[in-house]
Amino acid sequence: MRNASFTTRRFLLLPLFLMMLGGMQSHILCLGQTPPDDLQSGSVKIPSQEAELKPYLQRLVDQLDHEESYLREEASRQLDQIAKETNRPEMVARLLQAMISRPEVSFEVRFRLRRILKELPEVAIEVTEEIEEGEMARLVQLLEADNYSTRVGAKARLDRLAYAEAYAHELLVALKSKLAQRGLPPDSLNHLQKLYETAKGTWALALLKDPSLEEALLEVTEEQIAGWARRMGGDLHQREVAQRELIDLLIRGGDYIQQVRDGIEKELAENEELSPEARLQMNDLIQQTQPAMVAEYWAIEESSTTGTSRKHRGIQHLLIDVPQLGPGALRPSHFDYCDDERAHCVSGNSLSPGDYPVHRAIPHPKDPTSAIFHLVNLPTPRRRIAYDFYIERTPEPERLAEITEKTCLALAESGDALTSNEISMLSILEPNRTSEFVGKYFEQRSLSAAPAEDRPEFSLRLDFEICEYLIEYGTTAAVPGLLKAIENDYFLELSARMPIHVGWMVTFVLIDRDSPEATDAWLAGLISNQDKWLWHDFAEMGDIGSIAAALLLERHQRLPTEFQLERFQVDDAISNSLDDFNVRFPLYRFTDPKGRQKVVRWWQQQKQLNQGRS
Repeated sequence: MRNASFTTRRFLLLPLFLMMLGGMQSHILCLGQTPPDDLQSGSVKIPSQEAELKPYLQRLVDQLDHEESYLREEASRQLDQIAKETNRPEMVARLLQAMISRPEVSFEVRFRLRRILKELPEVAIEVTEEIEEGEMARLVQLLEADNYSTRVGAKARLDRLAYAEAYAHELLVALKSKLAQRGLPPDSLNHLQKLYETAKGTWALALLKDPSLEEALLEVTEEQIAGWARRMGGDLHQREVAQRELIDLLIRGGDYIQQVRDGIEKELAENEELSPEARLQMNDLIQQTQPAMVAEYWAIEESSTTGTSRKHRGIQHLLIDVPQLGPGALRPSHFDYCDDERAHCVSGNSLSPGDYPVHRAIPHPKDPTSAIFHLVNLPTPRRRIAYDFYIERTPEPERLAEITEKTCLALAESGDALTSNEISMLSILEPNRTSEFVGKYFEQRSLSAAPAEDRPEFSLRLDFEICEYLIEYGTTAAVPGLLKAIENDYFLELSARMPIHVGWMVTFVLIDRDSPEATDAWLAGLISNQDKWLWHDFAEMGDIGSIAAALLLERHQRLPTEFQLERFQVDDAISNSLDDFNVRFPLYRFTDPKGRQKVVRWWQQQKQLNQGRS
């Protein structure tokens, strides 16, 4: 590929040259590979459906290898524009990622596509291609091909196939065979080891999903296991070769776990000439056969520049019934039991002795508003290796979303009222799923709870804490449940003691800060509602419909006063309460009943206009 400066010099007069060509351009194009029909300067019409987008992108990628430089540049420009303007960035990234992994893709095209992929979100690698028998071993051998482009193509394809669960073990076997060779160049060795770690993690995940995959593999004898255990006493190369074979057996699980442990312990006991390094590696393998668990630590952080973020801040690996005293810890962390339902803590520095739920969030006992723990049961080597691989390849937001989903399901299934610590913990979880849960929580409780006036004060206080969470961190995913709870009269009625209807206030706060596309229909549906949501002189106060109408009109740059809506003031006590709850929208009331119908007619016309544009 010519560098940029060379291209600039050679085609300094390119615009004039193209003008001279005029109608001959189509003739020139047909001399090389035919470019896409829509390969022309200007805006790009990006297909939204994958069936159309895939061939469209493929034509542009093929055009990056065209013999004419200006056509290569135009294809690159269009791909850049697609990356920046598409409303399906994940789909574009996934399709380009698949195209870049083909061995026949040239270095120049690969270089351009890598630059474009940097503008797109990272996506999980998907592999749907069919692999011929023996293809893995051939690709591994091609990593040492004389041709540079061939080596790069094989590397790109293997990097992708290492994430394919269907081929993980075949690749693992090919890599173990290659890594068993002595004298591999350092760069090649480093890449092969990284591929091996990826394939190992993928294979562990595949077996977790479908344990029957192990049944198709050849049986390994105790003599073979004993032989690998003896090789663990050899030099570094011998140890690493043997360790890979033994770890493969640990992933397969079953009786192999105890057989590997027995073989290693026998070698440790009988071989007095083992080096300290060999003993360390062998003891590490024995530890991998023991049941284990991890304790993840997640925290919420507030920043004036970046806003609210939720981060995985620490992880503690623990062996079951083995006390572990960390640096600076006052007490050892010790869990003597763990399964997929509960873990029993004997001692700890943050968690007190007792039972704790597993695979869901736990409020930090000392700081429930800022941190959570997440305990994970890892009883087998397979699950330990799969977990480590999952942590490495899965973005934190996705992991937090999974923890949130499991936590919300567990809380919903229990049917119990949320505790204060559990409410505090919600702020550390993923806001959208948590808001949906809270909305449904209110809705379910409204079906069976006693009238608000008859409920104990501590119960009302907990409901207020949930509402405070929604105002601070919630999303409109809570609104459907909130509206159902309001319809069922779950919240306290307006009175001098309760001058604000909390349910409506939270609903309006959530709707007000969301996009019009997501919430306009809700507001429009409330226009006819004449219920009050503030306690004052009802003759002068606005109602639900007037607030909804004013919000809807202002969103669409219409003056509420054109529809007989006027702003009103509230007394200091209510005003201060609204400020405390972060209510920022203006308060309006209809001065003429006809104004309400006028807003309804305007919205019907607005909807028709919007449908016409779409």
